[in-house]
Amino acid sequence: MKNYIQRYKRIKKLFQGTSKAYLFQHNKMINPSPIMLFIETTKNCNYQCKYCDIWKEQSDRQELSTEQILNLIKEASELDVTIIDFFGGETLLRSDLDILIKTVNSYGIKSMVTTNGYLLEEKSDLLVDSQIGLVFVSLDHSIATKHNTLRGTEKAYERAIKGLQILKEKSQNRIKTGINFLISRDNYDDCMNAVKMAENLKVDAIRFLPIHNTYPFKHSTENKKKLFNSEELQILEEQIQQIIKHKKKSKLYFNSTKYLKEIINYFKHKNGQQFLCYAGLLSYDINAYGDIFTCITYNSPSGNITQSSLKDILSSDTNKEKLAKKCNDCCQPCYLEPSIRMSLPFSLSHLSYTLKELSLFT
Repeated sequence: MKNYIQRYKRIKKLFQGTSKAYLFQHNKMINPSPIMLFIETTKNCNYQCKYCDIWKEQSDRQELSTEQILNLIKEASELDVTIIDFFGGETLLRSDLDILIKTVNSYGIKSMVTTNGYLLEEKSDLLVDSQIGLVFVSLDHSIATKHNTLRGTEKAYERAIKGLQILKEKSQNRIKTGINFLISRDNYDDCMNAVKMAENLKVDAIRFLPIHNTYPFKHSTENKKKLFNSEELQILEEQIQQIIKHKKKSKLYFNSTKYLKEIINYFKHKNGQQFLCYAGLLSYDINAYGDIFTCITYNSPSGNITQSSLKDILSSDTNKEKLAKKCNDCCQPCYLEPSIRMSLPFSLSHLSYTLKELSLFT
């Protein structure tokens, strides 16, 4: 009964948060509060991915302590945040992750982890015992050797697959699981195979993310090589169309159809977005040093949680200036998907999709 009550409260907060964001975008008369926080637990990573340079970064800055993140979670609960997603670096390298997850759960917030999956088997008991709500694992190819090459790590595929299977078994499928598939020039023709892989693994979701030139990929020397030629783009478009057709009969949670089509526009360098972006209204990113961003495409933060409270940062003039900025050249699912789904016509015409999403994220 307690879980149902918490879920009802999260759904209620979710609709309240999206309503505030909608009202802010249209008349600026209300102070919105985010429904989701992306918290980077560490910059450390155990992979050497071809398209990401985060594992090369070195800094003298101190990463957030346990106490600082716990205080952030408390502040987030007071602002009616509904979902907290812990990411990295590699999230599972954080030694106090179980404490963070349990604290998120204690406030009735949905806890979520994004991981490369290498340590998933080793950390499976921790995730089950702490009652993590949702785990997304990065898998960028259905063929083990190709995924391992992309991730610059031997046995990356094998360990991620085994970890997912063990996590599902130990949790008796109570933990929701999903796959993040980063589309690049190395796997554009493998998207439908990834869907079949997800279905065979019996995970709950698969999300497709186009490679982009923002954090953590913006420093990568490989980026310019990731642009598609016309023949490759045609194959990718065919793959996307197959996914759109297949998702109608699949039990998996997918990206919205509109977002999947937007991936093609993005790689064609077309600004096809016909909606407002709600980045900074529905969600914020907080890096491992405490810098808070309305959107990770911005180089400058709105503030730092080690120096000011979350509430003060969100209500600051600096943050309001960033909220006032508009862009239409982004394909980040963290921002673009909520913006699409904020559309009333979309919600009404995709009711079954909305219900499936609520079952996953609340």
